[in-house]
Amino acid sequence: MLLPAAVALINLAPSLPDGLVGSDTYPILLTSGYHSPGELLDVLRSRLMPDFFPVDFYRPVAGAVWGAGRALWGLAPRPWLLLLLLIHAVNVTLIARIGPLLLEERGRAIGFLAALLLALHPLTPETVPVVSRLPDLLGGTLVLLVLLLRGGEARGAGRARAAGALLLALLAYGTKEGTYFLPALLFGFAMLRGRGPGRALRESIPYAAALLLFLALRRSVLGGIGGYGEEGAGTFHALSTAGAFLSALAAPFGPGETAAANGGADFGLRAAFALLLAILWTATTGRRADEPVAGTRRRAILFLLLWIGLVVAVHLPVRRFSHRYAYLGLLPTCLLFAAIALGRVRSTAGRVLSALFVVLLFWNGTFAPLFGGYREWKVGAREAGVFLDNAARAIEAEPGRTRFFFSGCPWKVSLLRARTPHIQQAYILSSRSVRAWAALRFPEREMRIEVDRVRIEIEEVGGGAILHRKPVGPVRPDEAEENGDGRGGGS
Repeated sequence: MLLPAAVALINLAPSLPDGLVGSDTYPILLTSGYHSPGELLDVLRSRLMPDFFPVDFYRPVAGAVWGAGRALWGLAPRPWLLLLLLIHAVNVTLIARIGPLLLEERGRAIGFLAALLLALHPLTPETVPVVSRLPDLLGGTLVLLVLLLRGGEARGAGRARAAGALLLALLAYGTKEGTYFLPALLFGFAMLRGRGPGRALRESIPYAAALLLFLALRRSVLGGIGGYGEEGAGTFHALSTAGAFLSALAAPFGPGETAAANGGADFGLRAAFALLLAILWTATTGRRADEPVAGTRRRAILFLLLWIGLVVAVHLPVRRFSHRYAYLGLLPTCLLFAAIALGRVRSTAGRVLSALFVVLLFWNGTFAPLFGGYREWKVGAREAGVFLDNAARAIEAEPGRTRFFFSGCPWKVSLLRARTPHIQQAYILSSRSVRAWAALRFPEREMRIEVDRVRIEIEEVGGGAILHRKPVGPVRPDEAEENGDGRGGGS
């Protein structure tokens, strides 16, 4: 049970950044801070990043966790990274526990394989070490705990587990909008556990009622529906978003892009090993003709497909798909892949399908940091950290002479090697990020912050000296991001 969690920690250790990363990290920490019950209440009844984020979202539970962390260790990156790693390791362990609940036949082996896949999945480095992605990790923990408690209740554990599961579901709704699928998921889970449609519906009603209560509170806080609103409607493409989401879950690094980015030799070596593995797996797996085919695995696979579909559906309104949205979808995907790969069947077609999923497991795993991926994460993180830390040291060294002009600043500093396909996690020096950073580092000073496409200017009222700094590195035009003012970034 603990082995996959240890693998997850070892896997991500080489790719940890040296500092805080993510475009929204500093605004989130600035606006979520509290030092008294009254300030905590303000965080719980405020929208996400008030005055710093142009879009209305409400995530009070995540805000409370961010604020507690800021009160405990401030901007020190190491405790934040350890917290995120711990939550991820807990999720890996919970996935191993979910396996026997869903798949009584060979459930332990399937849960163990699913946990290893989550521990080694190549998309986790884009989510786990980023403070602003904490809602994805924490939301996944709460969803898994709800399923575990509901599974225990199905075995006669009583009302205490049901009450605990309902409380955890309510907390999950307060972490991120991606958990709103939980009532529908629990309906499918009850059906999987042998409930009839009527009873399954009755068991999911309390969770739907809790969601409606939370949505009413959310609407009251936001003064409306919230979310991206009409300005995102022109770029909303449901089918392309769903396709990108599903392809990222199945094979974030496809064969074509692997060959283009890493070279033909690298692709050929991976493909040869994958083909050999598929042949060996097809030849050595199967089921005796007299062995009955159990229905448990089929029902569990249908449930996992429902789970994945619900996660994808909840994410359809996002303005554009990014790998960082995929964490919640990885949880059922890992279980599904493990269930199909280890599910021995009679037919040749079934065995070939099983081999295909084994190849997918192999293909994804070879991009894990443990096996050589993301080697340049720390290099990029140091570059981003040096840029802002130099400003901090200069301001502290020259009080009263604190007008700074950063010419040619890196609008976006990539944290992962350019040869890795599709990975674009970055530290973005947007206006809201820099303003929040300055307010956190120098709360007693009144500063004027200006950010445009090519420079950052920080001026203390009454300041005079100007500091010039060379750019950290070039930014390609295709890496441009929107800043807090809605303008496109660039080098």
